[in-house]
Amino acid sequence: MPSGSSGGASDEEFRAFGIGVPAPRDKVDGWMPSLGYAPLDRLPGMRDRVATAAAAAGRSMDDITCAPNVEVRVGDVRPGVISGSPDQVAERLRALTGMGFTVLNLKPSGPGRDEQVERLAREVLPAV
Repeated sequence: MPSGSSGGASDEEFRAFGIGVPAPRDKVDGWMPSLGYAPLDRLPGMRDRVATAAAAAGRSMDDITCAPNVEVRVGDVRPGVISGSPDQVAERLRALTGMGFTVLNLKPSGPGRDEQVERLAREVLPAV
């Protein structure tokens, strides 16, 4: 059965927790970086590294789900979180899909979780 690879901004981070670094031959079928550990400006290079490993194993990126863990907040701006107006949040999420991410694992940040989920559903996601 295929396995997934999640989290970790580097091989060293995996090793620090005693987790083996999956080799392309292991048929990893997903990559889930967390934006708190993998800054936006590093994501394209990191995804390229996944694509290179997939190609070396004779696999297509079409077979690998790339799904970043993203903290989001609609309304007030928070450091380290994709936040701002609905349009600003949608623009930043579209930038992630433009980098080749096919799934977004969204985590509402801060108080008022139910309200945030509602705002994401009504005001942000239709624009993504």
